[in-house]
Amino acid sequence: MYSKDYDSLLDSQAKILGMNREWLYNVIMLESAWNPLAYNKSGAVGLIQFMPQTLKDYGLLSPALAARIPTGIVPEDVKQAVRAEFLSKFPDVRAQLLEPVTTYFKRYRSY
Repeated sequence: MYSKDYDSLLDSQAKILGMNREWLYNVIMLESAWNPLAYNKSGAVGLIQFMPQTLKDYGLLSPALAARIPTGIVPEDVKQAVRAEFLSKFPDVRAQLLEPVTTYFKRYRSY
């Protein structure tokens, strides 16, 4: 859930990304309701529901785990391993906003 404690962090990350703050806030609200532990059966995890392949593509997983992610359907044990590693590296809103969310949107904007 969103807390006013995140206001300055959200503002700074939106500025770094050249994005409208409200847009970034709303994307996160839609994807996870600001729950950094959000997870669904497809394997999506975190504030913006990263899929295992996306985390692999963006270099946000260890090489050993990234090597276990196949193209196509990801086995349940791999989904759970991705979830565990992601949440150990990025356990809260601050950690996810500073690295995976910013990494994703910076790279996305470059296309």
